[in-house]
This record gives sequence, C-alpha cells and structure tokens, in this order.
Amino acid sequence: MTVKSTAEDFSQRLTQLEAENARLKEANSQLIQKNLSLRALIENSDDTVRKSELKYRTLFENNGTPTFIVNKDTTLALGNVYLLHISIGCKRRNYGARNATNAKR
Repeated sequence: MTVKSTAEDFSQRLTQLEAENARLKEANSQLIQKNLSLRALIENSDDTVRKSELKYRTLFENNGTPTFIVNKDTTLALGNVYLLHISIGCKRRNYGARNATNAKR
C-alpha cells in the first residue's frame, strides 16, 4: 500500500506542480507585457520632456529680454545672454556679492 500511495502522491504532486508552472508562465507573460508597455511609456515621456526642454530653452534664450531664475537662498540659478549684457556694467560695482540681497543698488 505504501508504494501505491507514494505513486499516487507523486502523481498528485506532479499535477500540482504542472498547474503552478502554467500559472507562473501566464504571470511571467503578463509581466513581460507590462514591462514593454512601461518602456514605451517611458520612451514617450522622455521624448515629451526633450521637446518641452527645447521649447523652454528657446523661449528663455531668445525672448529678447533679460530673464533669470533665483534660488530660494537668493542666489542666481540661471540667466540668459540678455541678462549678461546688462549685468556686465554692474560687474565691477557688485564684485564679491554672493547673492541678490548683498548686491549694491
């Protein structure tokens, strides 16, 4: 009876493992599809960011007016070429000023 019981147990366990294997294959297939979808979404997002950055950079550099961004600590984060043109005259007067609040007026 033990040999028959062992064979039945083996057969039953084999059936369980085959069912589990099929389930795991299906889950793997779904994960692969999600991965491909996410990669496509990321590529699309990257392209959108590049286009947005190009538009922003074009506007920032070519708008014809001095434009700048100031950090929370009042240091200059970014300025365009037009800001450079008007600030060259102030350079000597404010040499050494670390932020906008220390600059001479």
